[in-house]
Amino acid sequence: MQDILITIFKTLEGFFSFRGRISRREFIMSFLTTFLGFCILGKIEPSCISDSGLITEHCFESRLSILWIILFWFMFAQRAKRCHDVGHSGWWQFIPLYELWLLYAKGQVGKNEYGEDPQDLEEDLSSQKED
Repeated sequence: MQDILITIFKTLEGFFSFRGRISRREFIMSFLTTFLGFCILGKIEPSCISDSGLITEHCFESRLSILWIILFWFMFAQRAKRCHDVGHSGWWQFIPLYELWLLYAKGQVGKNEYGEDPQDLEEDLSSQKED
């Protein structure tokens, strides 16, 4: 039981960490997860979304504010790791429309200053499964 809890904690830690790199596929999955999460929270708490589609200050006064904070943290962490994959600092994610570029850009091949190539790690995992 303790091993299962440790595995779950390490997995969750990876989702919310700003260190390392993620592949384009992982970024697209996290992008869709974040989008879906914002849609669901917007439906649950409609007063959080203004007529122009922006998040209002009322959101952070509600009982669901912790979910909004968790979702934003997840989003910023995943963006930072994708920035790392293309060889840039995580601060680049705040450039307007940069996230759209991250959806299409190829990551740096091989190890860079932010960690191992996520493509290499995925290939290692798939070869271990075949053995």
